[in-house]
Amino acid sequence: MSTSIAAEAVKASPEPAGEDLRLPISGMTCASCVSRVEKALQSAPGVLSAEVNLASEKASVRALSGTTPDVLRKAVREAGYEVPQLEPGLDPLEQDAQKKAREAVQQGS
Repeated sequence: MSTSIAAEAVKASPEPAGEDLRLPISGMTCASCVSRVEKALQSAPGVLSAEVNLASEKASVRALSGTTPDVLRKAVREAGYEVPQLEPGLDPLEQDAQKKAREAVQQGS
């Protein structure tokens, strides 16, 4: 199979059902940090893709439905960084879900 045919086959494959998650990352100071966190998240079970932004200190993760926040948090910690809690007692991923729900309600008004 030639490279172009293989590339077309990948493009034609249906994308697995997943969900988009955003989480804060603390402790990054440079592009190498971003790369380490991205690689750690991309290698975590259930993660389809991950992009990290140094300026916003956030990761955008596309993961299979059912991927737990603990899996993502563990991957980030093992890379040497943290997923801080922005509000005491509330998981960062739960905060993101609540924010998305509020935005959806506001857009529907």
